[in-house]
Amino acid sequence: MTNPICKVIKDVVTGEITVEPMTDEEIAELTPVVSVPREVTAWQGKTALEMDGHLLDIETIIMSMSGQTGASARKDWFSATSWKRDWPLIKYLQQINDWSDEYVDQLFITASNL
Repeated sequence: MTNPICKVIKDVVTGEITVEPMTDEEIAELTPVVSVPREVTAWQGKTALEMDGHLLDIETIIMSMSGQTGASARKDWFSATSWKRDWPLIKYLQQINDWSDEYVDQLFITASNL
């Protein structure tokens, strides 16, 4: 099967127009590169988690954490105005939920677009 994405080439000297299929490399150059934001607001992060159906589970996990670690996590969770991608609480939640780096990156991308 041939590539359905084509390019139109016009010869500037003769004016002749040709249509050719684009190579995979040419298509890759057109694909936008999405960068993962390093930081989102807490509202954006919580809304992204809610959209994916995780917010209540995450808050249950945080509320059930014990000791000083739990107290610090709750203080951070409920008072933080922004979340950094490398925030230890994010890393902990990623680990306990068995989320891939790609999934957490996508959560941050989704959150940044809200």
